[in-house]
Amino acid sequence: IIAPAGVAGMTAVLRARQDFGPQPRLQGELLAELGRVQFRLQEVDTSARTLGEAVALLDRHAPLGDSARHRAQAHLARALLLSDGQAAQALAQQALAGCTSAGVWCVQARALAHYALAALGSYQGRNADALAHARAMRDEAFRMPDDEALERIAALETLAGTARNAGQWAEGAAAACV
Repeated sequence: IIAPAGVAGMTAVLRARQDFGPQPRLQGELLAELGRVQFRLQEVDTSARTLGEAVALLDRHAPLGDSARHRAQAHLARALLLSDGQAAQALAQQALAGCTSAGVWCVQARALAHYALAALGSYQGRNADALAHARAMRDEAFRMPDDEALERIAALETLAGTARNAGQWAEGAAAACV
């Protein structure tokens, strides 16, 4: 018998809490990955709770520049975009400020944080800010290894839509046609 995604996801979260309690940093990383999967399964509220728990653990047990910590912050920012824009903005800015290395995980965290800020800017009608963050997302995505094509496609898609919304038709078309 196959359990529905939500049941299986909650079972995995419970197991992570039980089995990795003595290793809080590892538990935080695992919860962050589970929260990311929940988000991809469109379980946004559940994802936000799981990611919030992960961020709390990683804030307490991971070093300041730790990429897992900042990826979790960026993922939580994305999950909170529609329900708590102020928290989403603060988390995305923390991820940008804290993950400064050139390592691929930090580059990915910054790209996702810029995505959250671009989306938030668009939702709030701040098109210039949204466009600046969409461009920065694109720039970060193109710093990733060549095998991260999906990240690049997502960044170009975000830039195309954001540019269109900002009335920058030529830039939107160029991003869509790369």
